Amino acid sequence: MITIYTRNGCSFCEDIKFFMKQNGIKFLEKNLSEKKIYYDELVELGATGVPYTLIKNQSYTGFNEIVKTELSNYDK
Repeated sequence: MITIYTRNGCSFCEDIKFFMKQNGIKFLEKNLSEKKIYYDELVELGATGVPYTLIKNQSYTGFNEIVKTELSNYDK
């Protein structure tokens, strides 16, 4: 399962969620604006921003061509 950390008002977060839904990729969203525990998890992971995506023990910050390629290659 792919996990993405997001927050309200983040356009890149909306973009990555739209991309994943359009491509039938299942994911678990952890919205920092909804639960403080998600923020604490993100800090513990050493993340520097959102969207922060975890794919098979690899982490990615932002939404760019590298993330799109990794998501597209993910075995659903």
